[in-house]
Amino acid sequence: MQPVGRECPQKKKYVEINNRLEDLEVRHRYQQVTTVEYGDATQAPTFFTWICHAATWQITPFNTSAVTGENGTLACIVIKANGENVQWKRVVGSSVTAITLDNTILASDKSKYAVTGTYNLTVINVQSSDEGIYQCVVGATTNQASLQAVVLPTNVSTYWETSPTIGNIVNITCRATYGKPPPYLRIYKDNMDITNLAYYYTENTRSSGYGDAVASAALTLTSLDVNKDIRCEVEYDGLYNVMNYTMNTNLNGGSSIKVHGLASVIMLVMVVIIQAM
Repeated sequence: MQPVGRECPQKKKYVEINNRLEDLEVRHRYQQVTTVEYGDATQAPTFFTWICHAATWQITPFNTSAVTGENGTLACIVIKANGENVQWKRVVGSSVTAITLDNTILASDKSKYAVTGTYNLTVINVQSSDEGIYQCVVGATTNQASLQAVVLPTNVSTYWETSPTIGNIVNITCRATYGKPPPYLRIYKDNMDITNLAYYYTENTRSSGYGDAVASAALTLTSLDVNKDIRCEVEYDGLYNVMNYTMNTNLNGGSSIKVHGLASVIMLVMVVIIQAM
């Protein structure tokens, strides 16, 4: 946890350790032990305690995304001290506008924001116009993060690039179609994150910001991979597993595979078309 806030007052109060701490303000605000130097430290007549308790950041703001039309919350959890205020501000270009002061909404549109907890900022009904930089200010310390409005992809799929055969290296691909912006993708094999094995790229990007995201990982299949779940998850900054697709593998002695979900419907349609030809 990171201490922040105003400098301690220049006129520091001191109390002798050996005396009764009758000043409650001093008792609560000062705790670091120091000495008064009198040339020879052994001649110092006493010890004193002093320090200011600063506000403590438990969670600092981090970049966050929200689905367009839903609420988005920017984190800023602070334990206040010394009567300091917690204030949220929004940065637009060179302009900085105060939004909140502690739990009070200062923005002209008071229905747009809410303070939740101590002191997260919730933006109501997030739109692209709400995107940008937001600052959480405590005393003389400022931390900031961005808010991004996203449109979820229309489809997420997971599939093999080639026939999955035990003993061979095959590519497993995760694809998210038509998201704004194209999302990050995370791949799991039986709940083990294998994203670091994948090559990620975007394609079909449009000037509107929409596009596709693709992640492909090369796997060497063994008999241990029989009946494993391969899961693809969609995520954005601060917004995790908002969509996912799971494919279950059944490598029956080699090349066969069982797929659950949308892909199985596609395969069935292909079989019907081939049989009709």
